[in-house]
Amino acid sequence: MWKYVQSPVVFSVLVMGFVIYFQDQFSLYYDDFTSKMKEFELSYYLNVFFPFMAIPFYVISKRERYELVDAILFWGVAYILVLVTIFNFDSQLFQDRELLEDQSEGLLNTITLSRCVGPVVILSFFIILISEKKWQIIIGYIFFGIAFAALIMAGQRGTIIGAVLALFILVIRKHWESTNFIARLSPIIVIAILFLIIVPSTIGERFEDLENYQRYERFHDYINVWNIFSDNNFFYGLGSRGYYFVTGRSYPHNIVLEHIANYGLLGLILISILLILCVKYVIYIVRNAENYRDICIASCWILEACSAFVSSGINGQKMFYLFSGLLVIAYYDVRQENEQLEIKEKEDGGESK
Repeated sequence: MWKYVQSPVVFSVLVMGFVIYFQDQFSLYYDDFTSKMKEFELSYYLNVFFPFMAIPFYVISKRERYELVDAILFWGVAYILVLVTIFNFDSQLFQDRELLEDQSEGLLNTITLSRCVGPVVILSFFIILISEKKWQIIIGYIFFGIAFAALIMAGQRGTIIGAVLALFILVIRKHWESTNFIARLSPIIVIAILFLIIVPSTIGERFEDLENYQRYERFHDYINVWNIFSDNNFFYGLGSRGYYFVTGRSYPHNIVLEHIANYGLLGLILISILLILCVKYVIYIVRNAENYRDICIASCWILEACSAFVSSGINGQKMFYLFSGLLVIAYYDVRQENEQLEIKEKEDGGESK
C-alpha cells in the first residue's frame, strides 16, 4: 500500500486531481451541470481518480492480484455472451457505430468492446503457451477465438495495434523457447487468419483509409491542440470540457493531447510522468517477471495505452488507469523479489567460499 502511494505514477494522478479542480475553478470554459450528481457521474474523480487510488485496497496481496488477472478470461467472455444474449445483433451493426450504440441503449460501443476483449486475447494466448493440461489448452484456444472474433468485429485500430504489439513482445521472450512453442503457436495463427477472412469486419477498410488521414477530424485535433497550447502561452489549459467549447469536439481522442488542451503544461508533465514510468515498468516486468500474470498485466497495459492514444477522452480511459495501477503494484513486487533473490545468491556465494 505504502509503496503504491510513493510511486511517481500514483503521485502524478494524485496531483492531476488537484490540477483539474483548481483549473476548473478559474476556467472561462468550464460549464457546470445543472445536476451536481450528473456532474460527478461524468467527472475525472469518479471515473479515474477514486478507482485508481483505491486499487491497493481491493488488490491487497499478490494472490488477489493473480486472481483478478485469472478472472479476465471469464468476465471478458461473459461480457461478449451477455451482449449477444441481450441484444439482437447482426454484422451490420458493427459497421455502423452509432446504430450499435443506439441498439444497445448506450451500453455498448466498439471502443468499450475492444478494450474489454483485448485482455482476453492476451491472457488466452498465455494459457495456450504455458498450460500443461490439455483441457486448459483447449479452453485457451476457444476463448482466444471468441475474443479475437469480437476484437476484429469491433474494428478499433488502436486496440488491434496494441494487441499485436503486446503479443509480439511475448513471442520474442526467451522463456518460450521450447519444443511445444511452435506446435502451440501455429493453431493461434491459423485461427487468427481464418477469422480475419470469415468474420464480418470493416477493419481492413479502416486501415486502408488511413491513406487519407488529412481529411480525418482527428488529424486536425493535433493542429487544434497546438494552437490552443500556443495561444495560452504554452502553460495554461482550457479546463474540463474546454476543448469542446472551443472546437465543438468532445475531446481530441488522444490522452496526451487532451491533457495539453485542457490542463496545459502541468497536464503534459503529469501524463508524461505516468506514461514514461509505466513504459519503464513494462520493460522491467517483461524482462524479469517469472509469473505469467505479471507479464499479462504489462502486456494489457500496452494494449490499453495504444487505445488511449487514439480513442475516447480521459474519463473514458478506465481500463487504461486500472492496468496502470496494477502495473505499479506488479513492478514493485517483481523488483522486490529480484532484489531478495540477488541478496540470497550473494549470501550463498559467500558461504561457498
